[in-house]
Amino acid sequence: MPGTRSVKTSELVSARLDAAGLEHVVLNARQDLSEAEIVRHAGQSGRITVATNMAGRGTDIVLSPEVRAVGGLHVILSEYHEAARIDRQLFGRAGRQGDPGSCEALAALDDELFTAHAPR
Repeated sequence: MPGTRSVKTSELVSARLDAAGLEHVVLNARQDLSEAEIVRHAGQSGRITVATNMAGRGTDIVLSPEVRAVGGLHVILSEYHEAARIDRQLFGRAGRQGDPGSCEALAALDDELFTAHAPR
């Protein structure tokens, strides 16, 4: 489950997954009517869900037995948010309520948050 900071980035990630031939769904401000349904299926085997920072709140991700057996939901933060609380919420999607899970952050040093807030 890659997490992004903006709708624009979620669509860029989606385009790259399409180019790689990887089936996925996108959850951003444009799918608000089907948000709960998308989140509900995020714990199924082979599922890739690209989500913006606050998408899917309030809906639990139920892991399939196959996903649970291989270690649970893996969340990838693709860019940090201005509020660390949002990053923690995204990471918190993995391993909820005693479920197995893991998370990682993959960020570039030329990310706008780093260039704006970190001294050279």
